[in-house]
Amino acid sequence: MANSQHLQKLKQGRESWNKWRETNREIPDLSDADLTHTFLCNINFQRANLSGANLCGAELISANLKGANLGSVNFCDANLWDANLKSANLSFADFWNADLTSANLTSANLKGANLKNVIIDLTTKISNKWRLVREIVTEGGENKDFKDRKLSNANLRNASFCNTNLQGTNFSHAHLWGVNFSGANLKSTNFKGADISNSNFYLVKNLTPQQIKAALNWRKAKYDLDFRVKLGLV
Repeated sequence: MANSQHLQKLKQGRESWNKWRETNREIPDLSDADLTHTFLCNINFQRANLSGANLCGAELISANLKGANLGSVNFCDANLWDANLKSANLSFADFWNADLTSANLTSANLKGANLKNVIIDLTTKISNKWRLVREIVTEGGENKDFKDRKLSNANLRNASFCNTNLQGTNFSHAHLWGVNFSGANLKSTNFKGADISNSNFYLVKNLTPQQIKAALNWRKAKYDLDFRVKLGLV
């Protein structure tokens, strides 16, 4: 729950807020605040707690969000052009259709974040791992070679890896609900702690019961009959 005094201070405008931040060491608490479509360009939210806040459609151009707690924040359709998100906690944040052009996400925690349709370009400072996650959930991962790629903790909900080489790929603790693995090469693929609810494993290659049983909710996934027998589900 957001601190009511901090919310009132924010409503006084950016200049008043930023001046207050310069002279006050108190960490702002704006958790769960409704800031939809709010104009917050150049705002100083460094180290602030905005966990669970709704920033859908907000204007955050050049905002300072360095080190902020942004866990589970709704950034859908938000404009984060040139925003500083360095070292921010962005776990389980929703970036659907958000604009991260020129934004700095160096060392940011993107565990479980929804990166589908997020706008990034070469000026966006983000690791290759999360660039790949964005590519997979937005454009698809079918018929590709992702051998030995590290995709742990990624939100890949409803992604498709049909006929893809996933040998040695690390999906540990990833969110794989509804993922289509049909025809994929899963030799030595790591599913430890990953949620594979409703995922499709029909016609996959080189998959062992041991791999599957290391995942969460493996009984809720879809398998060929012979593999169901190996898993003791028949």
